[in-house]
Amino acid sequence: ENESSLYSELNNGKNVIISKILSDKLGKKTNDTIDIQFPDKTVTYNIIETFDISYNSGRYALISSKNIEEDASVGGFYSKLYLKTDKPIDEMKEKIE
Repeated sequence: ENESSLYSELNNGKNVIISKILSDKLGKKTNDTIDIQFPDKTVTYNIIETFDISYNSGRYALISSKNIEEDASVGGFYSKLYLKTDKPIDEMKEKIE
């Protein structure tokens, strides 16, 4: 499955992409479910894919901005935003600012 269809699938229900390290730690794999604890509630998400990453001990889960706003009640505020691009960093920085 290609990246763009995976990211689109994140918006299609309560779906999550988790790191392989997290997958191993939880004993979960693609098509399993996990419960994610938010400040006010716990929500069950479907694991649609796993990915390799070692940054921050590899403990990552990706959900859509729509779901984070609904489930975490953050109202569009994010503490971190990661952007993957094949464009030069300066060019992207200029477009974002």
